[in-house]
Amino acid sequence: MKTLVSVAVFAVLTTTAIAEPVTIFISGNRSETPGLGIPAATTVIGADEIAESGASNLYELFKNHNGIQVSDTSSGGGNATIDMRGFGETSQSNVAILINNQKINTTTDATVWNLHTINIENIERIEIIRGSSGVLYGNQAVGGLINIITKASMGNQSTVKQTIGSFNTKETQASIARTQRNTINFGSISMGINAYKKTSDGFRDHNSTDVEKIDLDLTFEKGVDKTHFNLQSLNDHLETPGSLYANEILLNRKQSHSNFDADFTENQTTTLTATHKTKLDSHSNLDTSMRYQKVHRTFLTSYRSGRETIPGHQYKETVEFSPHITSNTSFGLASYGIDLISSSYELSTRFGPDTNDQNIRAAYGQLEYAVTPKLSATYGARYSTVDNHIVRKDSSLVTYGDVKNDDEVFVNSLGLNYTLNPNTNIFIRADENFRFAKIDEQTNTVSGDIGLKNQTGISYELGGKFIKDKFNFDAVISRLELKNEITSTTVNSCWPCVNPGAYFYNEIKNLNLDQTTKDSLLINTKYSPTDFLQLIFGAEFIDANITGGTHSGKKTPGVANKTFSFGATWTPSSNISHSIDSKWIGKQYLTSDFGNESPMLDSYKTFDYNYSHNFKEWSLGFKVENLTNEKYNSSGATSWSGTTAINGYYPAPERNFMLTAKYTFE
Repeated sequence: MKTLVSVAVFAVLTTTAIAEPVTIFISGNRSETPGLGIPAATTVIGADEIAESGASNLYELFKNHNGIQVSDTSSGGGNATIDMRGFGETSQSNVAILINNQKINTTTDATVWNLHTINIENIERIEIIRGSSGVLYGNQAVGGLINIITKASMGNQSTVKQTIGSFNTKETQASIARTQRNTINFGSISMGINAYKKTSDGFRDHNSTDVEKIDLDLTFEKGVDKTHFNLQSLNDHLETPGSLYANEILLNRKQSHSNFDADFTENQTTTLTATHKTKLDSHSNLDTSMRYQKVHRTFLTSYRSGRETIPGHQYKETVEFSPHITSNTSFGLASYGIDLISSSYELSTRFGPDTNDQNIRAAYGQLEYAVTPKLSATYGARYSTVDNHIVRKDSSLVTYGDVKNDDEVFVNSLGLNYTLNPNTNIFIRADENFRFAKIDEQTNTVSGDIGLKNQTGISYELGGKFIKDKFNFDAVISRLELKNEITSTTVNSCWPCVNPGAYFYNEIKNLNLDQTTKDSLLINTKYSPTDFLQLIFGAEFIDANITGGTHSGKKTPGVANKTFSFGATWTPSSNISHSIDSKWIGKQYLTSDFGNESPMLDSYKTFDYNYSHNFKEWSLGFKVENLTNEKYNSSGATSWSGTTAINGYYPAPERNFMLTAKYTFE
């Protein structure tokens, strides 16, 4: 690690940087109030960059982005997880995902968020913090943060977009936006409707996807006041083909084992969001957000040694309220507020129902202070409590577990930002973080007891950026030290165990790792040798170690130790662009292989090509993914056949094509 540190420090101190002042980075203080710039590694992916990538969903966009590792078990992105700084299997619970500054990570269970459910056409930009954000965003903002900012439904414009591609993939998107200005009571009123439909057979057998989503937007704007409502209905169905053994992949990597031929996940989600922004006085702004979400998830998950026939159900209902104030004071820019989250959850399977009533309450504050014209300091603190009431019943509805599990946590953050010159900036900070255990983690433990310890940690980060003319460079080195990291492993179980004819199956169990560290170095460069050509190169090195407990000295499974990315965009004219993106993913231990005993998942590299052409109201696109037809496995896990450990793998799609046409009109 000494070599890694010395290289990073040299890179930061000799070539450093400052963020481009194009838009306000609202993730820095949870508002649109301009700040001094947070001391953290930040990235913004704009709408133009998204369009040039040719990505039709967030999975396709993030899988080539440096600093993000995407692992997929569904061969199409529906079950993909986003990892930042080396969490592997539990990355979905350690990277905060937000839409318009509202966190969408579930607090009740470890369900993976479907990356297909966000309409990429409706994204204005994506803000990324590659570092801990425990003070401002609290629970689960450990490895990093991704804030998806959507376009406002303003003006009078409509679009229709149709995509067809390999695996019988069809995507249809349509949106209508209308604005009525100078109304008597509300100033301006904007309304928008956005509809999305996707069907695909998928790369593998028994791998079809069906997603339907509709968004209704209503915005009232008068003077400094702005009120926005969004109602979203989402239905998504995914057939899950399961893993394959190595010998099965050699025979046919598209196949699905017969035990999985009825497996699926299906979500019916309704979300109502309301936000209100106003000016309290000449120095202070108020941003208030509220969200109600109701989810019914149905699933069928089988095992290699036995087929499941009875679907399970999850019922989730969540209410959130988060008022936030930013104030320009004599001490600097102060940001403070509260987060209130109340959730009810029920998991119903043939083994019986589990329920949890959970309440999370938090208060936080952050101050950005200009020490000198070149040096600014940021300090923040958050106090958070969680109350869980967990009830477990068997298949006869007899209660055998009734536990109240409450906890509290206090975290701090301190950082410095120094501007050497208009092109050059460096930062250093320490940010404490935490995540509360979820119900399916609390009730399904290796020990068999109800309850896990909550995870806490601290992140140390040093980095900087340099921007001059057509050259950009940024680098960040970080160390993340965690106590009681919550993770999961695969164990061999049986049913019924007292019967000589019992069948064995894989079961995910959860546990706390005593101590873990995650050291990383991230480097990004961007260079435009001409006005028509842009080159991008990135590299990330992660050393994720278990430093205490049973597996002390082992590597965290499911984390690639190094990745490299390259991109080139050529725009011969203002309406034509060609781009190619490549990513090389290093070796990693299989998920749940905490003993580091199985062969590592092989490294792989992919190349994607995209062509786009804009002509008046029309936009046309052609994309080839996995241009070199690389045959690789995107992830793998230690699996079981009876009492024998066998490794299972998830094959990634081979070369595939996509053709898109979009028409815009008033």
